Amino acid sequence: MSTPAENEAYRSALAFLGQQHGRIYELHNRIFSEGEPGDKVYFIVSGTVNVFIGSGMNRRELWTLNPGDIFGEMALLDQLERTASVEAGSRTHVVALDRDMFNHLIGKYPILAQKVIELMGQRMRKMDTQFKIESGYVKGQQMGQFLKTFEFTSIYASESEDPQRLGPLDTLPEA
Repeated sequence: MSTPAENEAYRSALAFLGQQHGRIYELHNRIFSEGEPGDKVYFIVSGTVNVFIGSGMNRRELWTLNPGDIFGEMALLDQLERTASVEAGSRTHVVALDRDMFNHLIGKYPILAQKVIELMGQRMRKMDTQFKIESGYVKGQQMGQFLKTFEFTSIYASESEDPQRLGPLDTLPEA
């Protein structure tokens, strides 16, 4: 997990990047759909997004993401089709970066890469736990420990923060 100083660096980087790469999505606006080409990674500044697969009666909600969270990160690695759909769960401000821009910016803001790595580790652990629960691999007393692992928290927000907003996003000091 990140230190308070790293979290502040992340908050500042998003504030600065939001000025040039920010986008606003209103409630229920689709950000991208499963099967579309993956060409951007998104960092949530404020609001929430819902991640899901399928549609209609076959729609399955995977998770809700909050300020400080990241989605679409697989586009940075494989540039393949999106594996899930994402829509705004509230009025949402994001920073959207394509692969080239992300790679350019991590030299100046290494905290961006650190957050993506943290996120991917958390999601891999969550998917592993979910698979073990759904496949029946975990039984009885082990269930409690696995459910603790299954809890998914924001990679940024703490319990004392407003889940709808990252906090004061003023200006970024020169790096």
